[in-house]
Amino acid sequence: MDQEGLFDLAHKKPLPQMPFTVGVVTSSKELRYVIFCRILKKGASCVDVIVRSVRVQGEQAAGEIAEAIADLNNL
Repeated sequence: MDQEGLFDLAHKKPLPQMPFTVGVVTSSKELRYVIFCRILKKGASCVDVIVRSVRVQGEQAAGEIAEAIADLNNL
């Protein structure tokens, strides 16, 4: 990944002080997702959550995850 420059500081963008929308790429059946939403709603109830459900295991998971990230970036 270092060779691709994926973590190069030149590509990083500052995060907003308070985001109004958060995109989550995961399996919506995962317990972690449920816990994440519960905690988010307690601390930041005004934040909307957009969920892009994907497979997180198996041969097609990597492609689905990459596609979901691209979809959310386009929003």
